[in-house]
Amino acid sequence: MKEMKLKLLGTKYTTRFDTRNYRGVERSPLNYHDNLDEKFFEFLSKSDEMRVLQDLEFCRELVRAYQNLNPPQEYEIIEITENNKPPAIQTATFLGFDVGCAYSYSLLAGGLNFDYIQIDTPEDSVWRTLFPVLQLVEHYFKPLLNEHGLFLDYETALFFIQVITVIQQFRPELNLWESHICKYEVLGLWKVL
Repeated sequence: MKEMKLKLLGTKYTTRFDTRNYRGVERSPLNYHDNLDEKFFEFLSKSDEMRVLQDLEFCRELVRAYQNLNPPQEYEIIEITENNKPPAIQTATFLGFDVGCAYSYSLLAGGLNFDYIQIDTPEDSVWRTLFPVLQLVEHYFKPLLNEHGLFLDYETALFFIQVITVIQQFRPELNLWESHICKYEVLGLWKVL
């Protein structure tokens, strides 16, 4: 079997934005639970620094163990692919393409809503000059997100990276997308049954 990159992600989206339909890489990771300490430490030893696993059966064991907690904790097994490659698990269901960094941070997690940017003070004048461009990005790309808050095709996701890279070059001092520490890439997400 081909090499797999599997990640356990919470079914509930609980990070910095309120985009309930988002099913990309920036979801709740597997968390420690007292009743499953041995399983969790086995997970830590079997996964890499990005908490990616290659053992599908072990992933299924973890999902079942967390479902049996009281209250149950729900996780999905997600296969992540790069460079528009097909999944190793042929029965996996395609969710879409995310634009992420380190398999855990996503530029799509907020649903491409730039309304949260406050432009109230004179110091915000740099943002003021850039805000119309961000609105243009939102109006162009947001309608291209699917029901999971992801892009349907690789080319659109790649074009999105090219656009935000150019915008970042206009105002490098803003570190708009933490691009000084993250290299963004297009990630295919596939739900494993």
